[in-house]
Amino acid sequence: MKVQSPMSDTTLIAGDEMQTKLELGDYCEFYSHLAVQARRASRIALLACSVALVAMISAILAQLKPPILLRVQDGKVSSLNGSSVEMAQTAAQQQPDEAERLSFVGGFLDRFVNIDPVTVKRNTTMALNQMTNTLRQNILAQLNEQHFVDTVRDNNVTATLMVKSAELVSGDPYTAVVFGQKRITTLINGQENKKELLVKYMVRLVPVPRAGGNGWTGLEVADYKEEVLQQ
Repeated sequence: MKVQSPMSDTTLIAGDEMQTKLELGDYCEFYSHLAVQARRASRIALLACSVALVAMISAILAQLKPPILLRVQDGKVSSLNGSSVEMAQTAAQQQPDEAERLSFVGGFLDRFVNIDPVTVKRNTTMALNQMTNTLRQNILAQLNEQHFVDTVRDNNVTATLMVKSAELVSGDPYTAVVFGQKRITTLINGQENKKELLVKYMVRLVPVPRAGGNGWTGLEVADYKEEVLQQ
């Protein structure tokens, strides 16, 4: 007669553990894999943030660098050697050429002569800022005495200038003579009035150091005269 010995508790526990492991898998290995992936993702995110920070700092520093000015003459850009700062200083010391002076005069007249009720205050202010301090004070006093801005707005004044010719005076490279046709339109109580004038402008410039305050042009208006030749 065979006696069947009962299974021990240790054997049953070991069997249960093996069964559980087979059914549910190895959790330690699974979570270890997740931890590795998480650390890898953290390192990638940290690297991406570092690259973005470096790019942002580089962009800010680029904006703070002084502008590099190149002299354009006869359709060619002059070559400037040295560092960026040296190039900017060299360009800032250069005197405006004839094309720059005539362009400056054209821009000044466009702001000071071409007016309408909407843009008169802005354009006049911009033109005044292109003048020397002495001329600015004199012109500003005249405009305030005439209530210039209010008059333009109240009478709906619109003035446009069509330049016919512009050239620098021979022997005086900083004085320009401009001829043009000026049209003035007013609208008062529904009644429109128009004038066609043949005008002459004398604009005398002075060279100043190129700077952000003068738009890097190196010029200011020292004298301005308008003469009506024909109505």
